[in-house]
Amino acid sequence: MRARSVLLLLVLLLVTGCGQGSVSFDFDEVRYTLTGGVAGFNRVLQVKPDGSYEVFEETQSIGRGRLAGADLRQLKELLAAVEWLELQPAYTDPTVADALFGTVLLRVGEQAHETVVGTGGSPPPAVAALAEYLAEELSRLYLHERT
Repeated sequence: MRARSVLLLLVLLLVTGCGQGSVSFDFDEVRYTLTGGVAGFNRVLQVKPDGSYEVFEETQSIGRGRLAGADLRQLKELLAAVEWLELQPAYTDPTVADALFGTVLLRVGEQAHETVVGTGGSPPPAVAALAEYLAEELSRLYLHERT
């Protein structure tokens, strides 16, 4: 787990540039959906521009809150690093049995951008960093709401 955190930090530094100030990225909604796996996950994290979030399991809301300022800034930096117009619809490996799929949906005005990152997929580094961050936030907030 610690190695993944260090790797994520290194990717963030490479993607966002060392020493640069905080990035401003306007969006209307970010939705991350985790599905699949042996357990049959279907969890959703929805984040609004002000950092308010809602966590769902299946279609049922299990909790709401607000991201800390640093978490919202990090999310915006990760969003800004992705080349949204160059996304492939999916980065998956069809040979992986019982894969987990993380679907990232970004809404900005009337535009929506969506991609799926699956176990064993090879997304660009910025997409991988965003998907990993959202997966960790969903896990953290899901556990927080369940306790």
